[in-house]
Amino acid sequence: MKVTLSKSQWEKIGQEAGWIVRTDNQMLNYFVKRLGSVKGKSLYKDVQAEIDKLNVNIKFEDDISVIGLANRNACILSSNLFNRAVVYFLTSVFHELAHYYQYRKYGKDFAMKLYDPNLDINQAANDLKRIEETADKFSLYKTNFYIRKYNLEQGFRPSYRGVEFSTIVKS
Repeated sequence: MKVTLSKSQWEKIGQEAGWIVRTDNQMLNYFVKRLGSVKGKSLYKDVQAEIDKLNVNIKFEDDISVIGLANRNACILSSNLFNRAVVYFLTSVFHELAHYYQYRKYGKDFAMKLYDPNLDINQAANDLKRIEETADKFSLYKTNFYIRKYNLEQGFRPSYRGVEFSTIVKS
């Protein structure tokens, strides 16, 4: 069977291939190294399926000063996550996937309103906390599912739970 692709399809493949191939190899190698061949490959397939469901590009960067960032186009994660425990890694990936979904659902400017100089600073802090806690809930739900499925060590999971955003804005 012969498959013919249009020029735009080839261009799209070319644009995405660099991120997808790099991400696939990095995540697969990470999970196999941490969990062994069979368990690592299986978890990798599950995580990749979660990413594919959202049709999102994920890129790991060396020169990023935060755990991750998301917008309506992609999730960019720190390559330092490859030095972390599996549960920390999963929680971070799912947290950024949640933000990507939020952008897709609410539009490209959903978080930009927080930077409006006319918005009360306490209101902005409360809105930011709600956004982060929603991403935390999703990431903890997904991570806990995979902890049970693969009998993973619990470990530390990054979270905004208990953080008072109003004290952050005052400092």
